[in-house]
Amino acid sequence: MPDHRRRSGRFTSYSDAMRPSSIRALEALAALEPDLISFGPGRPDDSLFPAEAIGRAYAEVLSAASAAGHPLNYASTEGLPALRAWLAARERAQGRRCAEANVLITSGSQQAIHLVTRLLVEPGDSVVVQSPTYPGALQVFTANRARISSIGEARHPPTADRPALIYAMADFQNPTGACLTLEERRELVALARQLDAVLVEDNAYEVLRYDGERLPKLSEIDADDPDDGRTLHIGSFSKCAAPGLRLGWIVGPREMIARMALIKQAEDLQASTLSQSVIAQLGDYIVGSHAVTLRTAYKHRRDCMLAALRSHMGNRVAWREPHGGFFVWLTLNSDADTSALLPDAIKAGVTYVPGSSFFHDGSGANHLRLSFSTGDPDRFEEGIRRLAALL
Repeated sequence: MPDHRRRSGRFTSYSDAMRPSSIRALEALAALEPDLISFGPGRPDDSLFPAEAIGRAYAEVLSAASAAGHPLNYASTEGLPALRAWLAARERAQGRRCAEANVLITSGSQQAIHLVTRLLVEPGDSVVVQSPTYPGALQVFTANRARISSIGEARHPPTADRPALIYAMADFQNPTGACLTLEERRELVALARQLDAVLVEDNAYEVLRYDGERLPKLSEIDADDPDDGRTLHIGSFSKCAAPGLRLGWIVGPREMIARMALIKQAEDLQASTLSQSVIAQLGDYIVGSHAVTLRTAYKHRRDCMLAALRSHMGNRVAWREPHGGFFVWLTLNSDADTSALLPDAIKAGVTYVPGSSFFHDGSGANHLRLSFSTGDPDRFEEGIRRLAALL
């Protein structure tokens, strides 16, 4: 007879720990309210997808299908060799000795975070994050019953136990849009070594730099060869191609990659063969001329939002001007509560994401995140005007 003593109800503790995404709820609201000016969801703009190129690539890979590797059939869990080879070559172009065995293709970067967590985190283990940080990662860590703390807490005083992992975004961080300085990157890599922790680098917005100097990734600082380092680098095709393709990747030590491939095999067997075939064909175009188009369009949107903030917020609210990505992070007076303000903002016809959504301890009530990636830039000023009137 099965032993049911480990839980009191029908459902697992893992499912009990799941929490809905407040950002997904805002996406549904925006779809229902056509006059709503939504600065909430950080999704790519539909009009910027390379739809024609993707369509042609689908036709070409299907017409060239062979019995040896049909794009509508199963493929290896690790990913298509052509796509893994292309990603490994990109790493080598940035000065690292990377092989295909160091690359795992995932069903989006969200699955990559999940696989890393399933590999490294037992219930009760410590996970260290930037504060604030990406709520999708917090969702995964919480569901796996990790003890979450901030990088600052891990440094001062030094944490008493070894964290299972340190999760960080060095470029265009979600939600703040911040980039770590070179010194901050070196310090973070040194902290991971000091704590004997795996450093997980989420680099979802890598190609969306609008200005400023490119700095080396955490993985580049860590080691010239992934097998000699302690960094797992996560990338995504959602922001530079299309999220509907559901493709991301992990670069790291081949032993970790092999173990995560086994976990992935049990979860979904593999990422879409067809999507991988298309991206393998379009990779150079996606990170080349198409990325130039994206940077031009999103930079214009960012500049429109910053101009509206300067016009309507003045010095009453502090914000950071991002060098890339999708977001502007606002800081209000210390006694403000942006979660409590949100219903009034919705009534006024504008939305944002409250700051507390991005903090592991529920703090950050006086912050909010604005996304400039979607919507009509000509309406940004009206949206910021509505928001300023509330504040």
